[in-house]
Amino acid sequence: HAFTAHSVEFDERPYVEAVVAQTQVRHTWADLSDENLMASADGMFQRLDEPLHSLGPFAGYLVFAAARAAGVTVLLNGQGADETQAGYSTFAGPVLARLLQTGRLRDMWRSGRADSTSLRSWLAVAVSALPADVRAALRGLRHARGIDPGLIDRGLDVSPPPIPRSPGDGTAADALWQATTRSPLPLFLRVEDRISMAHSREARLPFLDPGVIAVARTLPCHMVRRDGLNKWAQREALRGILPELVRERRDKMGFPVPAGRWLRGPLRPVFDDALDTTRLRGRGLYDVAKVERARDAFLASDALVPPAALYRVFLFEAWARRHIDVGLRSA
Repeated sequence: HAFTAHSVEFDERPYVEAVVAQTQVRHTWADLSDENLMASADGMFQRLDEPLHSLGPFAGYLVFAAARAAGVTVLLNGQGADETQAGYSTFAGPVLARLLQTGRLRDMWRSGRADSTSLRSWLAVAVSALPADVRAALRGLRHARGIDPGLIDRGLDVSPPPIPRSPGDGTAADALWQATTRSPLPLFLRVEDRISMAHSREARLPFLDPGVIAVARTLPCHMVRRDGLNKWAQREALRGILPELVRERRDKMGFPVPAGRWLRGPLRPVFDDALDTTRLRGRGLYDVAKVERARDAFLASDALVPPAALYRVFLFEAWARRHIDVGLRSA
């Protein structure tokens, strides 16, 4: 089963079709049209017991719905591969930092160029070369500055509690540990559990098998991410098994959905209801004037996704309408 969004920017159909052609596997598309989007949205928000981090889980929700319709009870899912094998671009800096620490300067430079490494990643590499006490002081300074409250009322205390960190050094092993045990994997697994159980389907995660994890943890960083390719060892293991179009693919998508188009189109009623001015004022959390300006600017744009702060407000309010406000009314 595979999901496809009706959006050119997020169309992964050629890669799916290449795998289907090579394996001859029986295949079902979980294809979301605008006509049934509203019903699916309400069902998903209703079944989740905490706010979403994005509309991306719609993709998985629809795959599980398609599996149920096809009579498939158990599905294999790829959760965990990115977090244990440096699948995200954010791992580029920590991998380069480890190459620097181990004296693999040629590999560091070659991988950095092939990865189109950002300035932020190179700064992370530079910080990793500092003494441990200096790195700790920089982390403390960053936390002391707090965070930008975004669209939250500045009169509220929104400073997050300190997050326990691994004893690592900001290089590859540390980043992989954080991603697997802190964020984002635990969040993704909670969502996976909810959206699979919403359709009474079982999701199994082979990349989180203890044996696979044990092997992944022994890989040196130059076998995890190399020459601009993430999950390098896994790609090598699948040489001759996966179509080369897929095996050598360099761009990374994680079940993306055209959230911007949806919220300006078929999900506009949900968006307007969640960001209703009267309701926002009643919540007592937001700088309502700033939310309104951000909402109007987004609706007038062609952005693929809403600005992060506005997105968070919408997702929380869409959830709260079904799980907090309903309970208050019934009480």
